[in-house]
Amino acid sequence: MEKCYRGPVDPDRRTTLSWIVRGAAALCGAASVLLVGRFVRPHPVRDLSRRLSLGPVGQLPDGGSRHLTGPDVHVIHEARGLYAVSGRCTHLGCILLRRPEGFDCPCHGAHFDLEGHPISGPATRPLTWYRLRVDRQRNLVLHLDQTVDLGTMTQV
Repeated sequence: MEKCYRGPVDPDRRTTLSWIVRGAAALCGAASVLLVGRFVRPHPVRDLSRRLSLGPVGQLPDGGSRHLTGPDVHVIHEARGLYAVSGRCTHLGCILLRRPEGFDCPCHGAHFDLEGHPISGPATRPLTWYRLRVDRQRNLVLHLDQTVDLGTMTQV
């Protein structure tokens, strides 16, 4: 019996089934690698080191302020509430000096009001505000990983 010529490739049933099995095995292998990789990969964890407990709310009297040198943040208590504002100039990042009327940049002469709005100088962007909250034990907690809109006060 003579074989009929069916073209350049004449796969038999066994070869075809072996290619189908190999392809299915490759797909299963790729899927399992992706699934294992998803579980092995580290998941982002909230950085709790970016939260600072500032102690009881009553430690900062109305009209008072406190400068935190590590993160360079000023916590200010006004009649409207508490807020935390960055102590770095938005022009080039110089450390600001706190004045009764606001903040001054000793490097290039920028001036900011108490809420961080630029008044004069080369700085054109307002200072960054950070989230403050009062926890269940009535401690003030500063969230350096969360910024808030200017004017967002924490009520005590």
